[in-house]
Amino acid sequence: MLAWVNGALVPQESATVSVMDRGFLFGDGVYELVRFFGGVGAAMDLHEERLARSCALAGIDGFDARRCGRSAPNCCARTGCATPASTCR
Repeated sequence: MLAWVNGALVPQESATVSVMDRGFLFGDGVYELVRFFGGVGAAMDLHEERLARSCALAGIDGFDARRCGRSAPNCCARTGCATPASTCR
Protein backbone atom coordinates (compact mmCIF):
# COMPACT_ATOMS: atom_id res chain seq x y z
CA MET A 1 0.00 0.00 0.00
CA LEU A 2 1.15 3.55 -0.77
CA ALA A 3 0.59 6.68 1.30
CA TRP A 4 0.62 10.34 0.24
CA VAL A 5 3.00 12.14 2.61
CA ASN A 6 4.20 15.72 2.11
CA GLY A 7 3.53 15.68 -1.63
CA ALA A 8 4.94 12.24 -2.45
CA LEU A 9 3.64 8.69 -2.70
CA VAL A 10 5.72 6.46 -0.45
CA PRO A 11 5.43 2.84 0.70
CA GLN A 12 3.30 2.61 3.83
CA GLU A 13 6.29 1.24 5.78
CA SER A 14 8.26 4.42 4.96
CA ALA A 15 5.49 6.91 5.74
CA THR A 16 6.41 8.99 8.78
CA VAL A 17 5.13 12.05 10.58
CA SER A 18 7.36 14.28 12.66
CA VAL A 19 6.75 14.10 16.40
CA MET A 20 6.61 17.91 16.22
CA ASP A 21 3.72 17.86 13.72
CA ARG A 22 0.82 19.85 15.19
CA GLY A 23 -1.69 17.20 14.13
CA PHE A 24 0.37 14.58 15.97
CA LEU A 25 0.87 16.74 19.07
CA PHE A 26 -2.67 18.08 19.44
CA GLY A 27 -4.84 15.87 17.25
CA ASP A 28 -5.72 18.72 14.87
CA GLY A 29 -7.09 17.47 11.60
CA VAL A 30 -9.88 17.45 9.06
CA TYR A 31 -11.16 14.57 6.97
CA GLU A 32 -12.63 14.51 3.47
CA LEU A 33 -13.66 11.40 1.55
CA VAL A 34 -13.91 11.41 -2.25
CA ARG A 35 -15.55 8.73 -4.37
CA PHE A 36 -13.67 7.97 -7.60
CA PHE A 37 -15.16 6.52 -10.75
CA GLY A 38 -12.67 5.43 -13.39
CA GLY A 39 -9.95 7.51 -11.74
CA VAL A 40 -12.04 10.72 -11.67
CA GLY A 41 -13.10 12.24 -8.35
CA ALA A 42 -16.83 12.93 -8.10
CA ALA A 43 -17.51 16.65 -7.50
CA MET A 44 -13.82 17.21 -6.72
CA ASP A 45 -14.22 21.00 -6.79
CA LEU A 46 -16.84 20.83 -4.03
CA HIS A 47 -14.64 18.51 -1.97
CA GLU A 48 -11.68 20.87 -2.35
CA GLU A 49 -13.79 23.87 -1.29
CA ARG A 50 -15.10 22.01 1.77
CA LEU A 51 -11.60 20.81 2.70
CA ALA A 52 -10.18 24.34 2.39
CA ARG A 53 -13.05 25.73 4.51
CA SER A 54 -12.57 23.01 7.15
CA CYS A 55 -8.82 23.69 7.32
CA ALA A 56 -9.48 27.41 7.75
CA LEU A 57 -12.03 26.81 10.51
CA ALA A 58 -9.63 24.43 12.30
CA GLY A 59 -6.78 26.96 11.99
CA ILE A 60 -4.68 24.64 9.82
CA ASP A 61 -2.37 26.78 7.66
CA GLY A 62 -0.02 25.87 4.82
CA PHE A 63 -2.21 23.28 3.11
CA ASP A 64 -3.51 23.85 -0.42
CA ALA A 65 -6.71 21.82 -0.83
CA ARG A 66 -6.51 22.25 -4.62
CA ARG A 67 -3.49 19.93 -4.60
CA CYS A 68 -5.90 17.07 -3.92
CA GLY A 69 -7.58 17.41 -7.29
CA ARG A 70 -4.31 18.00 -9.13
CA SER A 71 -2.65 15.01 -7.43
CA ALA A 72 -5.58 12.61 -7.65
CA PRO A 73 -5.02 11.31 -11.21
CA ASN A 74 -1.40 10.34 -10.44
CA CYS A 75 -2.38 8.80 -7.09
CA CYS A 76 -5.19 6.82 -8.71
CA ALA A 77 -2.96 5.52 -11.46
CA ARG A 78 -0.22 4.45 -9.04
CA THR A 79 -2.40 2.99 -6.28
CA GLY A 80 -4.99 1.21 -8.38
CA CYS A 81 -7.99 3.35 -7.51
CA ALA A 82 -8.48 3.94 -11.23
CA THR A 83 -10.71 0.86 -11.11
CA PRO A 84 -14.40 1.43 -11.96
CA ALA A 85 -15.36 2.58 -8.44
CA SER A 86 -12.93 3.40 -5.63
CA THR A 87 -12.68 5.51 -2.50
CA CYS A 88 -9.68 7.67 -1.65
CA ARG A 89 -9.12 9.03 1.89
